[in-house]
Parts: sequence; C-alpha cells; structure tokens
Amino acid sequence: MQNSSKRRWRCWLNYPPEPGPRADLQKAVRSRLERAKQQQHFVPRFDDSAPLIKLAISPREAELLLWVAQGKGNHEIAAILDLSVAAAKKYAIHIFAKAGVESRSAVMLRAIEVLA
Repeated sequence: MQNSSKRRWRCWLNYPPEPGPRADLQKAVRSRLERAKQQQHFVPRFDDSAPLIKLAISPREAELLLWVAQGKGNHEIAAILDLSVAAAKKYAIHIFAKAGVESRSAVMLRAIEVLA
C-alpha cells in the first residue's frame, strides 16, 4: 500500500494522525483540554422561563420558547401549554421576529445562550 493511500485510510477510519513533532502534539492536547474545560460551564437551566424575557418577549412567549429550546415541536408544545397547534405556530413566528432570527434552530441557540 502506498504511503498516501495509507494516510487516507487512517483518516477515513478515524485513526489518530501519524505522530509529528512533540511540541505540536502537546499544543493540540492543551487546546483540547482547554476547550473541554470551557464546555463544562455551559449548562442551560430549563427550570424557569424568566431569563428569556431579556429577549423582549412576553411571559407567555418566554414559556413557549423554553419548550422550543428543549427541542419540542409545535404539536407537543400545544399539548403542554393547552393551546391549539395554530396558536403555538403563531407564537413561534412572533418569537422569531422579536429575536431577529429566521429559523427554529437559531432561536433555540439564542434561548440556550440566555439560559446558560
């Protein structure tokens, strides 16, 4: 097997790369440890919707956004909050407009950042 195809298979099989200079390896390990340390502190709290009011939305919209941030769909949110599915969709559209985003995933990210 040629050297270049061997490298290609190592990458495809998710093997670690060929060993390089020791300083590069130490730098990579330090950077991964630092990234892991930063990610440990990012824990959103889904127990209260009050912090979401910072996004200039009503308390009812904040309650709905709390469920959106947890990955619930409109049908599930409608059942949880005792709304019609159309009302849940309308609330979601209002939240998107007020938060200045165009997608559900973008508003989820914004909500999780506020809750963390």
